[in-house]
Amino acid sequence: MKARSSVLVALLLAAVFASSALSQEGGAALNRAEVFVFGSARQGEGMIKRVEALESVLFGRPLPGSVVEREKQLERFVFEGVGDAPPMIFKLGVLEWAVLGRVKVGVPAATRLEEVERVLEGKAQPQSPLAARLERLISLALPEEMTWRRSVPVPRGTLVKVRILDTVSSSGSRVGDEFSLELVEDLMVDGNLVAPKGSVVRGRVAEAKRAKGFGQHGSLKLEFEGIHGLLDQVIPIFMGKSAVDKNRAERDLMAALGTSFVGLIALGPIGAVGGLFVRGQEIKIPSGTEFYLEVKEDVVVAGYPAPRVLLDKGVPQPAEGAVDSNPQSGK
Repeated sequence: MKARSSVLVALLLAAVFASSALSQEGGAALNRAEVFVFGSARQGEGMIKRVEALESVLFGRPLPGSVVEREKQLERFVFEGVGDAPPMIFKLGVLEWAVLGRVKVGVPAATRLEEVERVLEGKAQPQSPLAARLERLISLALPEEMTWRRSVPVPRGTLVKVRILDTVSSSGSRVGDEFSLELVEDLMVDGNLVAPKGSVVRGRVAEAKRAKGFGQHGSLKLEFEGIHGLLDQVIPIFMGKSAVDKNRAERDLMAALGTSFVGLIALGPIGAVGGLFVRGQEIKIPSGTEFYLEVKEDVVVAGYPAPRVLLDKGVPQPAEGAVDSNPQSGK
């Protein structure tokens, strides 16, 4: 009898833990979808209401099935892809790249679509569901049906140019502080777009020491997580030897041309291989500073096989009377 009771208790506990794990996993996916679509998660509401809100905005109506099934359908549609079709996050990134020349990561999907609509059609079209608006805009902007490659190898040592978006300094930053960067140029691999201009790069302050008296210099060491590509896959990057050499060459070239320059490349010698390490008096790397990093290891990510016509064309200008919803986008 005791043995049967023990087995029953064990089964009940296993069911509880499995349910808890499923709930946590599902909750994380739902949060991520809400951040992508709305700009923030709606954690204070019930799951059914949250799922219905996403379905209504994306498709114009609630979908059939249990809440767990519907949540999984949303995850596939937004982040994983359905059948051979790429997911919404991928499609929207490619659309922005084709029309605007860059992506607007961190902005709600509806706002991003509105900007593309203003460029292509002269005004936003908010009355339709997001999924229908996305497909309409893709048909207007791309010369052929959108395809994707799930596996594009990105070689170790590939150089990428980034721009820091947050000022960091030896006196004002603290160990553990996070900062953001963005790609200055598209990351293309064998004709495949894997990370458009504007893609997010995350960084962290690993060391920050103020300059002190008696000639004690300050120091600043930065570490970089990676580039978030079209599918939000992370491409790890760091300040490797190729990046160090490229930054030094850029600095020396601008000095030879008599060009004025500020920020990182004026702080030579550039770095130590690994993170970015700069030593001097008070070190300050202002927002807007551009420099090179490199891919840390061979990785495989999703990519868009860009048609030649898109690679050769210029970025269209907004229609007359259109307003850029992000006035910082040109920086």
